[in-house]
Amino acid sequence: MYRLFLSLVMGSALYAQMPDLKAILNLSDPQVLTLVQLQQQKALALQPLLQQLQQHQQMLQQSLESNPDPATVGQLVIEMTVITRQVEQAASNFQQQAFSILQPDQRTQVQSLGNVLRLQSAAQQAVALGLLSPPK
Repeated sequence: MYRLFLSLVMGSALYAQMPDLKAILNLSDPQVLTLVQLQQQKALALQPLLQQLQQHQQMLQQSLESNPDPATVGQLVIEMTVITRQVEQAASNFQQQAFSILQPDQRTQVQSLGNVLRLQSAAQQAVALGLLSPPK
């Protein structure tokens, strides 16, 4: 019951943080709600994998602090790589599901936002060097 309440509160908080995106993409309320729910599902799906990864990282750190067995270290690194790939695949699947909720024109806008995101670091550096004024 608490988890349901928490997810509803988190979902409404996430929903409230999206007015700019909603306006830019012209998202409908049902689209936003579906996207928020998808993010909640993603968090629940990734949680056990991320816990496994954290446990493996702790085991690796402990192993390296003492007299490390190369076979144990190697096995942990391999398992961490497998878990990381599972996380990446699950995240990619959720991203594809989210993208499928959008209309073609909204998808184009998201791709444009991706281009802006890739340029963000360079723009911040240009501000730092006085080539651009910071946003107001």
